[in-house]
Amino acid sequence: MRRAAATLLVLAFLWPAAAGTGDEAPGYLLDEPGLSVIDAEAWTARPGVFDFLPGERLDYDVRYLGVPIGRVWLEVARFVERDGVRLAHLTAGARTNGFWDTFYRIDDVSEAWVDLDRGVTVRTRTHTHHGRRHEVFEQVDFDWETHFLHVREEKRHRDTVREVSFDFGAFVHDTFDLFYAIRSLPLEPGFAVQMPVYANRKVYAFHVEVMRREEWNDSILGPGDAYVIRPHDLLDGEPTGNGAGEVWVRADGRHAPLRLVGWFQTTDRFRVAGIRAELVGHRERLPGWPAPPKLRYLPRPSAEPTEDGRPRWEPPPPVVEARKRLRVRPIDRKRRLAPHEAPSG
Repeated sequence: MRRAAATLLVLAFLWPAAAGTGDEAPGYLLDEPGLSVIDAEAWTARPGVFDFLPGERLDYDVRYLGVPIGRVWLEVARFVERDGVRLAHLTAGARTNGFWDTFYRIDDVSEAWVDLDRGVTVRTRTHTHHGRRHEVFEQVDFDWETHFLHVREEKRHRDTVREVSFDFGAFVHDTFDLFYAIRSLPLEPGFAVQMPVYANRKVYAFHVEVMRREEWNDSILGPGDAYVIRPHDLLDGEPTGNGAGEVWVRADGRHAPLRLVGWFQTTDRFRVAGIRAELVGHRERLPGWPAPPKLRYLPRPSAEPTEDGRPRWEPPPPVVEARKRLRVRPIDRKRRLAPHEAPSG
């Protein structure tokens, strides 16, 4: 279910991707020795192109047919520097409540590193727990020199590993950074765009269209207009039929998603209708950080034609040369997790 196909901006991207109430100690999935934290003074002296600041947090109450089933949250956890590259560390969570746990428990975490100076995702990690024993760990690395994407997926309940590498084309979003990229679009009624998105070992074309503008009085952000967005995705030019719905986002300020309603289809082809998520908590930034900058739209290559989820394009000479030098090639292999092999993450 961690795919752009569900077409519900938060649920599709992050409901099966993250965990908890947000009150726990960090315990990051993405962490390495030698990381240095970028503070407000250093960022102010040299701001990047990612326009959301540490501490920005959105909390959503999720209901199914009117019944509360859990919470979803998203947060810009911190800015860090790793091997000379400055990164926004994004985290998200989803957790079913105690009552819903008796039917189908979800307790997941998801994180991403986004290059502060280029606005591209360089790595994601996701750890999902569904039901009584279904546990999956996934790491995705985006190599922007070779334009190859490398996936390691461990189905720990089955002791299997799948490793996939393929050409992601001229440009691609991850489902995580897509949440922030959409908020940076020049939204207004009639605006529409298709964005290439990686999910579930394929590249989709994610279509976003602003349908209308409405008056809105939100208990969290106060009165103000909202844009109503209708998203859906395509694979190889055809609609996937995995979900439908509408999303309300704040028309002014930082385009915070306020509400989403609709349905999505799970990987076992079971349709879940009557989903509704409402914004119940908002924080703009951590204390000590300046007011966030005005959102900037970064023009990106639109979604390219694909065949079986693989982009069809002609890599420029520097990319071709990098691939030869680094000897990258497409792979797709499965194997058992060896007894002596420690799981990732």
